[in-house]
Amino acid sequence: MTIGYILISALVCLICRCFIFYKRDEKWQKAFIPGYNKYIIGKISNNKKLGIVNAIMHPVLSLSFFFCFCFELWIIGNYSTSATVPTNTNDASMFQVMIPENIANIAIYSKYFLIAMALITIVAWSMMMWKFTLLNKRSPWFIILWVFVPAIPYMIFAISNTVCIENKIYIMKRVEKT
Repeated sequence: MTIGYILISALVCLICRCFIFYKRDEKWQKAFIPGYNKYIIGKISNNKKLGIVNAIMHPVLSLSFFFCFCFELWIIGNYSTSATVPTNTNDASMFQVMIPENIANIAIYSKYFLIAMALITIVAWSMMMWKFTLLNKRSPWFIILWVFVPAIPYMIFAISNTVCIENKIYIMKRVEKT
């Protein structure tokens, strides 16, 4: 995946989240507030607890990823490194860093923490979006899209004429004023 694809997908999700909030009587501007927008999705899914878990876990996951990335850069910048570039195409390139054992342990355990946070976040997100999907009377198979390509279900729910507000299904249609 390229950075451009990720940024475009994030922008599409953000715009669609604005429409979803607006259609469900939430202020659309709340979609721009990181963490809080996950709580609002939990609230409109009738599961505030999952919303709170997601509101906490998404920033924690981002911070742990940022820590791991910065820590790796710090290790590369502060310890001796060597790179091996192969002369034939069958061999692989190698990049080695000589670091003390305690620093290596921190690096390894931070990756374990990152993996654990990613799993908890994915499970909490999946559960919340499962509830949202079922509440809006859609196929349970949407969960696959919510996990792997959230931009698609976001777009579907943003353009949908049916919305669920407080456990009641409404159909939006244009009404002419006279």
